[in-house]
Amino acid sequence: MLATPPVNRYGEGPVSAYATEVVLSGQKDPNEKFGVVILGGANAGAGAAGATEAAQRLGVIKAADAIYGISGGAFAAVYAATGQSSEAIKIYYRYLNTSRFYNPGRLLGSMMSPLAPPAVDVKYITDEVMRHEVPLDIAALSQSPIPIYGGAIDAITGDSIDFNLVELAGQTSGQHKVGDALRAGATLPIAGGRAMRLNRRHLYDRGVKDSPTALDQAIEDGCTRILILDNDVDPGRLPRIYRVGARLIRDEHPIVADMLNHWYDKFQEVARRKRERAINPLDNPTPGNPNIEVVSPGVAVSMFEKNEAKLRGAADAGGKAFTRHFPRLAQAYA
Repeated sequence: MLATPPVNRYGEGPVSAYATEVVLSGQKDPNEKFGVVILGGANAGAGAAGATEAAQRLGVIKAADAIYGISGGAFAAVYAATGQSSEAIKIYYRYLNTSRFYNPGRLLGSMMSPLAPPAVDVKYITDEVMRHEVPLDIAALSQSPIPIYGGAIDAITGDSIDFNLVELAGQTSGQHKVGDALRAGATLPIAGGRAMRLNRRHLYDRGVKDSPTALDQAIEDGCTRILILDNDVDPGRLPRIYRVGARLIRDEHPIVADMLNHWYDKFQEVARRKRERAINPLDNPTPGNPNIEVVSPGVAVSMFEKNEAKLRGAADAGGKAFTRHFPRLAQAYA
């Protein structure tokens, strides 16, 4: 269980209390920087997506000074910035749970050749779903007053690459540039096919290496109060597949093999890290030493969960968990 910060008379933590005051008063403290971190994890991010929808509905997204998301968290972030969070939830139970996105029958081909159709097809989501089925409002994203940050990792050098998705949306061919950045930040080694080539780099999901997380980004960016919209991941069978893939490609692709082994270890530790994570309730948060508060849905689903009812349930649980953290806003917007 996540540690619980001291509560005030409204039952709020130090971050939710501050955000509530910003929403209700319309005034921000110039000495504070409020960041929202949205976690991903493919379909495991359904709970975080539900919390994001509640954050948008209750005005907390607009109260943020910046939003950070790695992998699937960046997808939820851009829809939140455009006021489309309720539509974004549909992606989890209508498209991410289909064989168009994830087909384990394609795993062997993905392992044997980067040219084979990937087992996890992120391009299907960025190029088809986000453009035609649940179209992202790129014009609205480009006008967002709140910066949205995503990221990826260079498969060759190991460098962490950051994206400002609002700036990309405002450039020529913004739809393509945002889609490419999101795809780069969510492409998995082997299962996701070839690394996404962008700006002369070969990019993968940042989660495959010990690189800065979305929370690290928020802290480095000087946030004094950080709200994490968490997921609850049931690792499923994918970690073992990554261990096998690392062994198969060790000689020819040692860097990618190291990424796969790291990914495997990361999944094995996820439950322990969840139990040990603590919130740091400070009286005087400062840049580099922020208050951190976590909203967790409490419902675990796997990265590639197919069951629509489970995914809807996780999203609903995320929304309810968020509402419990913001009782005054829930009452004001009832």
